[in-house]
Amino acid sequence: MKKALLLLLVASGSVAMAQITALSEDFEGGVLPDLWWQETAATDGGWLVGDADFQSSSAWPVEEHTVMIATNDDACNCNKLDDLLSTPSLSLVGMTSPYLVFDYYFGEFTYSGATEDLSVDVSLDGGINWTELVNLDGAGGSLYWRTASIDLGAYAGMSDVMIGFRYTDGGGWLYGAAIDDVKVYEPSPVDVELSALTFGQFQEVGTGVGITGTITNIGLDAITSVDITWTDGGTTETFTLDGISIPAFGTYNFTHEVDYVPASAISYDIDVELSEPNGVVDPTPENNTKGSVVSGCSYIPPKHMVAEEATGTWCGWCPRGAVFMDIMTEDFPEDFIGIAVHNSDPMEVTEYDNGVGAFPGFSGYPSVIIDRNEIVDPSQMPDVIDTRLADIAPVDMTIDLTYDEASHSISAEVTAEFVTQLSGINYRLNLVLTEDNVTGTGSGYAQTNYYAGGGYGPMGGYEDLPGTVPAADMIYQHVARGLASGWNGTSGSVPADVNAGDMASHTYEWDLDADWNASEMHAIGMIIDQNSGKILNAVSTKVSNSQPEAIEDFPGLAGLEVYPNPSSNVAYVRVNLENTMDVTMRITDINGQVMMARNYGNLYGDMLLTVPVSDMPAGMYLVEIISGAYQTTTRLMVAH
Repeated sequence: MKKALLLLLVASGSVAMAQITALSEDFEGGVLPDLWWQETAATDGGWLVGDADFQSSSAWPVEEHTVMIATNDDACNCNKLDDLLSTPSLSLVGMTSPYLVFDYYFGEFTYSGATEDLSVDVSLDGGINWTELVNLDGAGGSLYWRTASIDLGAYAGMSDVMIGFRYTDGGGWLYGAAIDDVKVYEPSPVDVELSALTFGQFQEVGTGVGITGTITNIGLDAITSVDITWTDGGTTETFTLDGISIPAFGTYNFTHEVDYVPASAISYDIDVELSEPNGVVDPTPENNTKGSVVSGCSYIPPKHMVAEEATGTWCGWCPRGAVFMDIMTEDFPEDFIGIAVHNSDPMEVTEYDNGVGAFPGFSGYPSVIIDRNEIVDPSQMPDVIDTRLADIAPVDMTIDLTYDEASHSISAEVTAEFVTQLSGINYRLNLVLTEDNVTGTGSGYAQTNYYAGGGYGPMGGYEDLPGTVPAADMIYQHVARGLASGWNGTSGSVPADVNAGDMASHTYEWDLDADWNASEMHAIGMIIDQNSGKILNAVSTKVSNSQPEAIEDFPGLAGLEVYPNPSSNVAYVRVNLENTMDVTMRITDINGQVMMARNYGNLYGDMLLTVPVSDMPAGMYLVEIISGAYQTTTRLMVAH
């Protein structure tokens, strides 16, 4: 809803001065507000109103901030040398200490010699002439929303003041800027706002939840104390936060001294209120209260982190993704679920690839979507997994899977068991199939490798491989083979209202492609919150636990398998021998240098041969099994 443009006098008997507001605009109307105007030469219309999905582009992902106004040079790549957005003419009559406060999203990046710039300007003659007030800093190489507060005291008492937001791309192809929640007003001496509640929804019954949030000082005086109260409608707890000093327009993250303890596996409405800042009545109490929900859980289900990696054999940086996906699989075998979603190569699943590419904030390859909650570089996965696993899920996940070898098909029942009461939810189940140790012979299976030669440092052995790694030397892991019910999951698979102990199940029937190796495949069940888009929890199981296939032209060798692959410390070579035979194993690098050779004498049955790899350089190796005149070879990747 469009905010008032007229002067608004808010009387308050608790402070010496009333708050006067000249402008308050949050752009929730969805169009350029009345009396706002712009000047632009851009072919896309310049400053546009929309939400984060509307504003985002591949190289300029915009964080959620409800509806905002933005100019996107990345998407347009057009003339944004001078994109000026102006407020209406504002009267500051009656004000002595007016301020401009707004949120902005801007990086101040440089690309190909051009640097983008964002300034706040002022005009006193109806927009004919402009003077720069502030040149806004970028986000220091990253992107996030920040709040700016600008003293307009020099213009107090004037009746025709326009505020302009001026973006320039410096004549290059840059990124963009976004603006939201613009306010011009005279702050009260003492005034606080409860900006956010930050505690999680789910907690085990009988265990305390810390009531946390953020206080913003929207007044002029430093805040030295404030009362914080929470209530569930029955129990109420208040404590005085003191010994603090929140400067004007500063923020403070608080924790209430009394935790909230859910008594049962149901959901509780929790209201939090600020009062008595600096011991006086707050002049604007309407922004001092927020509500949230705490749901007591009968137990804490095992949590798994789902990593959907955007990759492609054409992508020279994507070996980084493969290396870190394998590291995560080895370091977190019980907690990490990796899915490599290929783009524009023979392993692409178009429906899955489209879902990844359309994810808000997706900016290119390689990148990893974590629980459909955030996007990180593959190298950042070890840094985020602890946080993701600590995020309590309201459901436990299981898969009951049957593989029919004769028909090469599966029947998989995905079940979610709820551990708390929830109402009005929009959750869906889904099933994903992946395959490990995928190889191919066409040129599309050759991996482009920018790490060749080591100029960009070590990367799991890829620095020792050529700029284009031949298909014959590539083994692909975690390859997505399909989505059972599209990106969003199966509609109607979960009821809208559930109680602790309720179960929701859906059975998926799937005829596997003839060239998929069931013994190398995993079935991944997941539950997706349609309102947030996030994966709440997931589970993975092998499709088939059958023995490796017999090796052709090697009589008596019924199976050969290397795992974990890749490996960083110890690898195991599993050989299944139908007859007693003299066995030699030899490990060579891709240049033919022998790294290890051993004769094991006569072996029979299912044998496990140990290969220490901790001292071997990272890279690709060939494992040869030799017996008399017969020989077969498989591959081993060493990653440190």
